[in-house]
Amino acid sequence: MIRIGSGDLAGMSADIALMKADLATVAASTTCTHDSITLTAANTQYSKAIPENCKKLTFRVVDSTKLNAGSDIRYAWAADKVAAATLPFMLLDGGSVYSESNLLLTSKTLYVAGVTAGDIVLMEMWS
Repeated sequence: MIRIGSGDLAGMSADIALMKADLATVAASTTCTHDSITLTAANTQYSKAIPENCKKLTFRVVDSTKLNAGSDIRYAWAADKVAAATLPFMLLDGGSVYSESNLLLTSKTLYVAGVTAGDIVLMEMWS
């Protein structure tokens, strides 16, 4: 955390150095993995392991033709939250895109469930 106005220049320099190191790590993304999760049955939990050291994650849902936006999905980072809609979970509206960058994920699994059988979650992961 940068302490603006604190007068602690040494602390600010150390914070900036840490931020630069973090950005250097994120900027080193060189491998893109594309994957998908087919939601064979509605309101059923499906999961996908996220690659080690994932720095950017994007996903969206399409219908079974892969041409149109799919239906809404529920997603969570913990098991047994999405099939029966047990809090906490998040919603992703059909046609929307989830995208997070500046990550450093290790040993994470994405759990999803949809309201329409046959929808497909398309994923792009950078590490």
